[in-house]
Amino acid sequence: MSRLLETEAGAVDYVESGASNGPGVLFLRHGFSTRFSVANLADNLKRRLPCRRPFLFLRPGCRKSPPLVPVKPVGYLMREAVVVLPAVIYASAQLG
Repeated sequence: MSRLLETEAGAVDYVESGASNGPGVLFLRHGFSTRFSVANLADNLKRRLPCRRPFLFLRPGCRKSPPLVPVKPVGYLMREAVVVLPAVIYASAQLG
C-alpha cells in the first residue's frame, strides 16, 4: 500500500514493507523500471531477508506524488539527486 511521505523537498509516494524496525533498504527507481518491477524486488528481499525494511519511493510527479510544475523542469534530475533523494533518506529514517 502506498502512502505519501512528507519531506523537506515536498511529498513523495512510497511503499514500505518488511520489518518496521529493521535496517532500511532504499530502492531507487529509474526511468525504465515500473513501480511494480521494483516492488517485486522489494517483495523478494522481504522473503529472503525478513529482518530488512524495503522502502521504495516514487519520483516526484509519479503516482500519488504531487505533479511537477512545470512538468519536468530543466534540471529536474539534478534536483532529484541533490535535493529530493537526501530529503527522502532523512524522512524515511525518521519513520523507523
